[in-house]
Amino acid sequence: EAGGLEVARPTARLLLHLARSGTAAFWFGDPGLLLRVIDKVRSGATCSLVKAHLAQVVMVALGQCGGDLAPPARRGVEKALGDAVRELGPGAADARAKVDLQQAHTSLTTSSCAAGPARDR
Repeated sequence: EAGGLEVARPTARLLLHLARSGTAAFWFGDPGLLLRVIDKVRSGATCSLVKAHLAQVVMVALGQCGGDLAPPARRGVEKALGDAVRELGPGAADARAKVDLQQAHTSLTTSSCAAGPARDR
């Protein structure tokens, strides 16, 4: 199964590595990609370990480029983050992912990516 831990965990870790990379960081400002990653964090089919890695991807990406999202895209990502934080609830299993998504939400108002125009896709 493509969503299995043997594929999902290394993929999430690779995405995190790329999000942290200076040369690839710009691409993580794409609203479509951000929304897909947030959806995976929200999914009940995603294990807590993978959720934690993916939430870090979102946090890192928005910390670097969140300020460059065009207003419509920003609102969509902000809504998805809010929904994800509420859905994760108070449980310990997803606590790390929840904290990182909350930080990502905060980053939307305080960051700007050095390269490229506002993203509105």
